[in-house]
Amino acid sequence: MSRTHDVTIVPARPGLFSREWLTVLIVVLAAAAAWIIAWKQIDGTAAEQPAYQVAQRIKELEVTFIDVGQGDSSFIRMPNGRTILVDAGPSKGMYSTYDAGEQAVIPFLQQKGIARIDTLMMTHPHADHYGGMQALLNSGIEIGEFLDPGMDHPTQSYRTLLETVGRLGIPFREIRAPNTLNWDSDVLVQVIWPEEGFSADNPNNASIVFRLVYGDVVYLFAGDAEAVVEGVLNAYGPGLRTTVLKVPHHGSDTSSTRSFMEYVIPRLAVISVGNNNRFNHPNPDIMDRYDRMNIPVLRTDKSGTITTKSDGTVVRVTPEMGAPFEIYPFPPAPVASSATHPGPGNGSDPGKDGR
Repeated sequence: MSRTHDVTIVPARPGLFSREWLTVLIVVLAAAAAWIIAWKQIDGTAAEQPAYQVAQRIKELEVTFIDVGQGDSSFIRMPNGRTILVDAGPSKGMYSTYDAGEQAVIPFLQQKGIARIDTLMMTHPHADHYGGMQALLNSGIEIGEFLDPGMDHPTQSYRTLLETVGRLGIPFREIRAPNTLNWDSDVLVQVIWPEEGFSADNPNNASIVFRLVYGDVVYLFAGDAEAVVEGVLNAYGPGLRTTVLKVPHHGSDTSSTRSFMEYVIPRLAVISVGNNNRFNHPNPDIMDRYDRMNIPVLRTDKSGTITTKSDGTVVRVTPEMGAPFEIYPFPPAPVASSATHPGPGNGSDPGKDGR
């Protein structure tokens, strides 16, 4: 499943298997056929024996959308074991009545026995994304590197965060697109925004937007990118097609434009959002848009923390509240009706009623 990492957006393929997978499948089938022939020469009961047995399960990509209330935080564990935390939710303040780093992110990591985050990424300098990082940095959990979009946003909490990163000696990198990140040789990690020389008055539009491509499965992390950024990214066209989308800007009406969604066409959309938040996220019109486009939606305010795992051919989804289900990437044709959708279907949530 190894790939040469370049900056070209990988186009969506209609088949379930990538070219690399087909090659592996042909090799395995040929080996199986040779084994059966050899066995028949020794023992006529070969028809009663299994052709071959899988010695080891394919390593999985794990992506978990942590319920941090009104904010964002995603945990990624690559097949090679590398750990990444994208944002850490809000601290106590205008976005939240509690510190999500202290009360949600750190307990989540401790429960999984994780004492080191190899990469800590702040998608953009808004406190509902970086606020919980201060508690994380103060917790003693080891941080391998800190990734930042490189936008000057002069708030005291952001300056304090960067000062803490420097005091702890954590390597600091500003990210620009197009670029690839060497997190795992089996997973293509493509940074597609922000581009070199970008200018944004709104921190949302400085959001790091990136994709994980593992076999036929694609995750798209859109930060809080708004319509102007989506318009730029539309130049990638069908190359944006995605299996799991981290919905931009918590489902705000500033994002998820129709043209962008027609290229992305996710098999599952995940909205990280707080219950009864003062921003009215997700926007009802945007929820209707996902519904009309027949895109299943899960929300952390209704499903809790949402864990996904993939071997590159299927994604197993386990909401904290609700039944687990599977989704497959890139169907050969648009789904005819919501009844044929796996999992939640029709933009609804399997964990709770309502939106």
